[in-house]
Amino acid sequence: MQRTPKILSAPNPRRLRQSSALIVGLALTAAACSSGGDAADTSTTEPEPTTTAAPAEETAPPVDTEPTESESDEPVETGAPADDVSAYLDSLEARGFDGVVAVRQGADITTRAFGEADREAGTSTDPETVFDIGSISKQFTAAAILRLEMDGLLSVDDTLGDHVDGLPDELSGITLHELLTHTGGFAVGYGADDDPIGRDAYLELASIVPLNAEPGERFEYSNVGYSLAGIVVEEASGQSYESYLRSAIFEPAGMFDTGYLLPDWDGHTVAVGYIDPEGERFGRPAEQNWADDGPGWHLRANGGLLSTAADMLRWDVALHGDEVLDADAKAKFFAPHIEQTDFGVPYGYGWIVVLRTTGDPLVFHGGSNGVFYAELLRVPDADVGVFIVTNSSVDADADVAFALAEAVLGDLAIDPAVDSVDEQPIESAVVDVCGFDRLSVDTFPEYPEIAALPDTPAGSTAAMLLDLLAESDTASRLAFVADHVTPGLVGGDPATLAATIELLGAEFGELEVLAILQESDTRFHLPVAGPLGEALVFSLGFDETDPERLACLGISD
Repeated sequence: MQRTPKILSAPNPRRLRQSSALIVGLALTAAACSSGGDAADTSTTEPEPTTTAAPAEETAPPVDTEPTESESDEPVETGAPADDVSAYLDSLEARGFDGVVAVRQGADITTRAFGEADREAGTSTDPETVFDIGSISKQFTAAAILRLEMDGLLSVDDTLGDHVDGLPDELSGITLHELLTHTGGFAVGYGADDDPIGRDAYLELASIVPLNAEPGERFEYSNVGYSLAGIVVEEASGQSYESYLRSAIFEPAGMFDTGYLLPDWDGHTVAVGYIDPEGERFGRPAEQNWADDGPGWHLRANGGLLSTAADMLRWDVALHGDEVLDADAKAKFFAPHIEQTDFGVPYGYGWIVVLRTTGDPLVFHGGSNGVFYAELLRVPDADVGVFIVTNSSVDADADVAFALAEAVLGDLAIDPAVDSVDEQPIESAVVDVCGFDRLSVDTFPEYPEIAALPDTPAGSTAAMLLDLLAESDTASRLAFVADHVTPGLVGGDPATLAATIELLGAEFGELEVLAILQESDTRFHLPVAGPLGEALVFSLGFDETDPERLACLGISD
């Protein structure tokens, strides 16, 4: 298969976790997306989470979406949808969509489930299936900060240093507002989602990785900023992150099936993720090397919460009232704080905000790890909410929520001044792989095979990089980037390439180097094979005038 290499212009670091073949989406430029640096030393003890008090008696939730058991692949539907909504849902079934969609217009609810939540067990998806909702989690972190502000325990104008001790000066002065608006200057991430890194180790890592920009200087989507905001939630509340969300946000909204590990999902199916329509098993979220109390801090508070379609509609309904957030808090929640972002549209606190021609907002946010994909869309003035989620995402799934909203309203009436409402403009530009345009394994040029990397500046640096892929820590990777990478390769951001090396290492741990091909004294190509027979070519190019410095890192599949 021939694949066109692409730059990732908006962050989606979890795509790297899908398979070795998908490394090409990020690593071909070694710097297009900064997903995170290192697992860091996880020997630091993480504080014990505060035990949640017994939950209040569960009152009737604001949304009535009774689960319907399905014994086949036939879709499950509740409510009485309009004809155009039904027609669109029928088209999703014909397309082979896997997951759940839920549409609310006032008190009218339509929920339909498709496909299987667990293909190995033959378990059909139903409206109460539990899914990973990805970066939709960010809005709950933002809501927690606003709730703490309502209760007088902090202000969004506070700094990190007001709540977290021991941070370096460049971090301690960053405001909570900057964290929530992705203007804190952080890279998108510092490590893999499945690294169970503890809180103290995460703070130590954040303290040594340089910022990408001065705080407040520009918008740069960052999971790091939201994880740090989650740590502030713990410090200000005196509870663990998930415990506070449960008591202050989820329970008041009637959301008893949302969280990392605290919900009692007895009677629910937690969906298994599948990497692609061919069905390579990714697994359930909690099978991804989580700690005893949930995911590590590379994921916690910025993504990975689990929920159901019913709970997400309860959240939508709760935002129409004042029980969770009052009017002042909601005004901050949905305000377009950053008018121009990398997405081409304004950003609030964990929400993308688009104005309709009516002058009223349409607010939404999606989340994906390249396996699970979810999106929540709200049209408050029309009292419309849409939630979609899948456990086997494909590119077309990003359009489902908007298509459903249009089916309900006829026309979303987006202000024509808005260029795009695509939250994840991931594939933006075709680039070459170390000088080869549209290179694939099948069309790779034949170069002489050598027994080992040569004892030359370029060969020695290539060997050093391969050692880093096998086993290394943050300090080693950052030192390699500083000493052996041309500054232009990563745009002056050492954390970006250090992060890429860490994630590549996680993937290459399962790959076998088949040969070393030498194109020239400064260019090497390594064909590799994966455990399932997948083939890749790992290309390294070095600066001809300074051959100890890596100038090109690419992967062809």
